[in-house]
Amino acid sequence: MNRKFFSTVLLAIVMVASSSVFAGPSFSWSQTYYSDASMTVEIGGKFVSCSGVVYRWGITSLYWGPKVIEDLCPGPGN
Repeated sequence: MNRKFFSTVLLAIVMVASSSVFAGPSFSWSQTYYSDASMTVEIGGKFVSCSGVVYRWGITSLYWGPKVIEDLCPGPGN
């Protein structure tokens, strides 16, 4: 087998293997950041959608609340 043919076949295999569909999270969720340990003043937040896109607002801090499940995501093909 010549080297060029082998390289072409190897490249095709790598491209097919790397083109798998992204599996997003099973639910969308949000999280709120607070100014201090009293967790009374919201200063920022994060939302992760079913497609895995992350939306942020405000600023982050060392004080955050729990992740809150917003919605279940549809499964593959739904």
